[in-house]
Amino acid sequence: MTPWGFAPSAGEQSHTERVSWATTKGDLSPWTTMTLDKHLKGCEDIHFLTASQRHKIPSQITKPTQQQTGTASKLTFLPTMPAGYTFGIELEYLVPFLYTGDPDPEPNDRRTIDRAVQGENAFCDDYGIVIDNAIYDRVRSTLRFVGLPAAKMPDLPVGALPSQWDVVVDESLVETDEMEAMYGEGNFIPVELNSPVLLVERASFRSIRLAVDALVSKHRLFITDTCGFHVHVGRGKEGFPLPALKNIAAFLWVFEPQLGTLHPKDRHLNGYGSPMRERGNIKRLLPDVRQGVREIYAASTARKLVHLIHWTDQYEKLENDEVFIRNMAYNFVNIVHKEGKKTIEFRQAASTTDSLDVKMWAEICTGIVAACAEKAVPEWKEFLLDAAAKEERKAPDVMKVEELLRMIGLSDQATWAQQRSKKLWPATCSIQ
Repeated sequence: MTPWGFAPSAGEQSHTERVSWATTKGDLSPWTTMTLDKHLKGCEDIHFLTASQRHKIPSQITKPTQQQTGTASKLTFLPTMPAGYTFGIELEYLVPFLYTGDPDPEPNDRRTIDRAVQGENAFCDDYGIVIDNAIYDRVRSTLRFVGLPAAKMPDLPVGALPSQWDVVVDESLVETDEMEAMYGEGNFIPVELNSPVLLVERASFRSIRLAVDALVSKHRLFITDTCGFHVHVGRGKEGFPLPALKNIAAFLWVFEPQLGTLHPKDRHLNGYGSPMRERGNIKRLLPDVRQGVREIYAASTARKLVHLIHWTDQYEKLENDEVFIRNMAYNFVNIVHKEGKKTIEFRQAASTTDSLDVKMWAEICTGIVAACAEKAVPEWKEFLLDAAAKEERKAPDVMKVEELLRMIGLSDQATWAQQRSKKLWPATCSIQ
């Protein structure tokens, strides 16, 4: 066992064991499980169909990139993880369409391009369906084809949990000039892919890889720096007690620089994922990291805690839900909203078409929340104060992100994180 209560690494399961595990668990049908396993074995081929990468010139937008290699995630924290933890993901993309008769700018791309007729029926396809809905319907169909539950979700009553994959609009997503030069001005539909609420277990993490790879294989997905990847972590409908919230918030406050190395630089400047240390009320009041830890643990209510670590509207009253601005790297607002999802949302990650990156970051988010929530406040507070003191005096043993993740039981995820951090921030181990 590690000091924080998680099991050590175990051997990777065989192909037969992986199929039988998901089937006997009942999380996926036998057909879906075998399809998923076969699909993931060949996902390196799927990624050569990726339509765009970040900040590429038009001639590079559809150029294949080398599929990354690395250790497979064994989810070694799962066997000892308490039951009841759940998560969900949101991935943002831009999907192009063309008008009937317009030439395809990428004729060698075998993936279907949605088309709309011009004239009186503009922005609709040949059947009169608004092009946005035509694209959303086809995305849902793609997910159903690989065995995932997908449907247009109705407005749910307060407290209900979504049970289907779905696609919704997000008007904050913006295409680049290069993308418009290729497909035409205004010829992109913003797409936000939402998962259902999923249990924190192997089959769930496999299913999000399946969803991403399925979309990449059938749809032309573009990504700009406005496209994010959000992970919600919760305990179903239960939420978190105040001591657990304090442990989680203090951990993110102390180790935000290390976790930030897993995200591109533009995501630190993006107004939709502001760092706690830059925009949170705690930063304006308490520049000292250790004092910030003490103030977090001194919060007497969840609402006061969220006010401390969030950016707030100075013109709203504290008791109004509108006082909280959601656009933080770590969003706790749902916890205190009357109609909130009772989740902690990790918002700083960039969208991606690499399903391994999606899976790894989702595992890290859920592992962090579980590690923090299950520890007693005194020992966790002492650990965080010690880590904060090391940062303040610039001690040589300040933990890098991979060391931090290994310490809380995420050994396989740490290997991925080390590679990603070096790639994105080659000259530093953390963001100061």
